[in-house]
Amino acid sequence: QLERVAEIGPFLEVRADLTRAATPTAGARYDRVAFRADDRLLTDGDDSGTRVMAAPSASAGITLDLDPALQPYVSMSTSFETPTTTELANRPAGPGGFNPDLEPQTAVNYEVGVRGSGSGVRGPGPGSRAPGPTWTYSVALFQADVRDELIPFEVPGDPGRRFFRNAGSARHRGLEAGVALQPIPRLTLVGAYTLTAFRFREFRTATDTLDGNTIPGVPAHYVHGSVRYRGPRGWWVAADLTASAGLFANDLNTVRTDAWQTLGARTGWDGQVGGWSVAPFAAIRNLFDERYIGSVSVNAQFGRFFEPAPGRNVYVGVEIGPL
Repeated sequence: QLERVAEIGPFLEVRADLTRAATPTAGARYDRVAFRADDRLLTDGDDSGTRVMAAPSASAGITLDLDPALQPYVSMSTSFETPTTTELANRPAGPGGFNPDLEPQTAVNYEVGVRGSGSGVRGPGPGSRAPGPTWTYSVALFQADVRDELIPFEVPGDPGRRFFRNAGSARHRGLEAGVALQPIPRLTLVGAYTLTAFRFREFRTATDTLDGNTIPGVPAHYVHGSVRYRGPRGWWVAADLTASAGLFANDLNTVRTDAWQTLGARTGWDGQVGGWSVAPFAAIRNLFDERYIGSVSVNAQFGRFFEPAPGRNVYVGVEIGPL
């Protein structure tokens, strides 16, 4: 079977500086995606076919540059996401060919947030001042009202094979926050946090009503932090902490993974040899050899949900490039 995908997506974006502090933006886009399958094995029938999916999208927003340390913004947009050819070709019942019941996922997205950056100075007077701490931050609240969300599932008679269906409607809400701080010239601290509340608003299958359930595969809390020290001759050392809340593995919300956290360590050197930049590095992931579920196979049959993460592992490498 030969599969072809042709896509066009003309777009227009406009940005205007109304004042020194206010910058509105607006955009429009039209997507048209054509899927075509040519069946080359006709002993079981001709499953050739086409699907065409198209939709307009739009966006609008405004950013206020009140100060380098305070830049609030708000935006609204619509989005359009088609299934992949694999998702379209896997049909849970009936003949082969593209699934005629699977529709693209669309959403209306809202976001409001603030970001900024700044720096300080050290020293009692102008003549003795030195560069002080530098920092950047961002905080955003978001919501997406989704129609026809693409959800994977399996059927008892064909375990291990992934099929897809559309949920009626869902709502994604969350918060994202990040900060980077350099308290002294050679030390950098970075942190990021994500809070999510993704739920089905209207989703009914042949056997279940799932309205209000949490969408599986997404943790409610996720944290990543790192600290990095850069030495005076190009060498550096860093440590990373990652933590995640547990997550549901099925639409029914009857199977859930445990929370987990891991620590990693990295070191390396950034320098040059002749006319080349050379950056060897080495790292240890999962330093304390934690046992945890790294990901899930959503809605798998016969309890085959869980995919374990690697234990302690080491990797080394080098990056080389011209100066």
